[in-house]
Amino acid sequence: MFSNEERELDRSRKELDRLMVSNELADQAIMAGIRQAKAAGRKRKKYASLFTAGAAALILLFSVKGGSTMAEYFSKMPGLEKVMELVSGDRGLMAAAENEYIQKIGASAEHNGIKATLDSAIYDEQALILFYSYEAENKTADVYTTDITLLDREGNKLPYQANHGTFWTADREDLHEIRFQLDDAADLPDELSLSMGFTVNDSRQSESVVLPFALDKEKLAEKKVYSLNKTVTVEGQKMTVKDVSIYPSQTAVSIAFDPDNTKKIFGFNDLHIADENGGKWKANHVKDEKVNDNETVIYLESSYFADPKELYLRFNSIRALDKDELIVRVNPSDNKIIKAPKDGKLKSASVFKDELQLKLEAPFSFLDTMIFMHAADLEGRTIGEGLSFGAGGSPVDQEITYYVPYPKEEAGDQDILLELLDYPASINGNAEIKLK
Repeated sequence: MFSNEERELDRSRKELDRLMVSNELADQAIMAGIRQAKAAGRKRKKYASLFTAGAAALILLFSVKGGSTMAEYFSKMPGLEKVMELVSGDRGLMAAAENEYIQKIGASAEHNGIKATLDSAIYDEQALILFYSYEAENKTADVYTTDITLLDREGNKLPYQANHGTFWTADREDLHEIRFQLDDAADLPDELSLSMGFTVNDSRQSESVVLPFALDKEKLAEKKVYSLNKTVTVEGQKMTVKDVSIYPSQTAVSIAFDPDNTKKIFGFNDLHIADENGGKWKANHVKDEKVNDNETVIYLESSYFADPKELYLRFNSIRALDKDELIVRVNPSDNKIIKAPKDGKLKSASVFKDELQLKLEAPFSFLDTMIFMHAADLEGRTIGEGLSFGAGGSPVDQEITYYVPYPKEEAGDQDILLELLDYPASINGNAEIKLK
């Protein structure tokens, strides 16, 4: 029999495996998680702040809607306090809930001893954010979600990628967030269903739990768009902020990079929106959307409900690397890095079973960023396509290990190449663009 702690550890390990992280990473991340209150995956860091941020959310609610009491506010939408606690790390989603830009759904369904509940939704032109929970009759069973998809009324899968949101926990009894990025909200059918697959004790259930629901499209708020086309130069690298679109759920910043830049720009370390009083809306952990090789959309928290007199887009640190340093070459037979960025942060490479492990000198916060996914041979053929990759590290070591698939029979003995998808090297320069 497992103790409660062992059972929770095992459940966390299985959730890590579902997120396509290697076994060694699972061990590292889980132990770091228990000691540091951090769960694995892109969303894990937010969980650690929920205990304190949740208290802050409750304090905030005393002043909601110009002095109405917390009881009056919550009585309009039972269960809203759980949503407020969940999103307390996102200033924009907090404001959406405070301004009643949230739709109560309350749909439940049960199958094979698992009950799922779709609590509520935040819905705008660019995102559908659903808040859900689930529970099992067997309280000791290891239960976790697998495929979560949107369906139309006929049961056809809609072409929207599910993102497990900014906030993730391994506790199935908590409220969870699932986010679908929308191309155009008008394309969503009037009648929808949320389909949730489950695995119980390592056994995938043959049927999903399906929750029908409808959205009130009359409540859809119109986005605020600031057309800018402002070019900024940082250490010789040019970038043009094309426009900023502010939705109730998030802010989308469209940026184009000059193709003649000598550096590859990976992302911004501190891009944010600020008002005249120093209020700040930062990155919301929604994955950047790559439009093409020279254009990207970056997502921030939403200032939609703030309506300040002045609003600015600011940044001063950008992750970038010389374009001639983007390819790393490794000799797996000798565990030797032949070519890598000149700063020496990529420390070592070694083969363990069917994985290539590469160690990078970087702060623990960089664990969220995958710099490698797969290797290729010298002819450009991907090695281990379809196999899982991952990363692990410790808050103490300032070192991250990346795990890249390396099935030896497929790879052979030749050198391999890895393309850097991101890297902890920065260029700096203060930039400010006025939105209004």
